[in-house]
Amino acid sequence: MSVFNVMFAGIFEMLFRPEVMVFLVPITGIAGFVYLRAQKIKAGQALTGEDREMLSHALHENENLRNRVENLESIITGLDKELLQIKANDDAKEVEDRVRKLADALRKD
Repeated sequence: MSVFNVMFAGIFEMLFRPEVMVFLVPITGIAGFVYLRAQKIKAGQALTGEDREMLSHALHENENLRNRVENLESIITGLDKELLQIKANDDAKEVEDRVRKLADALRKD
């Protein structure tokens, strides 16, 4: 066995004992939380005034576009319902005409 393997095995046995793990797990969780919080703060501070203005403008434009799409969706769905009703009326008239013609043909016979 190499020196590295012996050293690694010793560290492994030392760290992964139950009495050490009881404290190591929460400490690791807290350290991870602090690290992520620091990264978020750093990312927030990295924005310049111009970047924030552009972001604000993009968010506002996104909201406007979302509203426009919702309006278009409501118009299209309304048109679909109207077109379906028109189609149903046209079909009903066509069926009515066929029934009349058939009734007239039967009366003549």
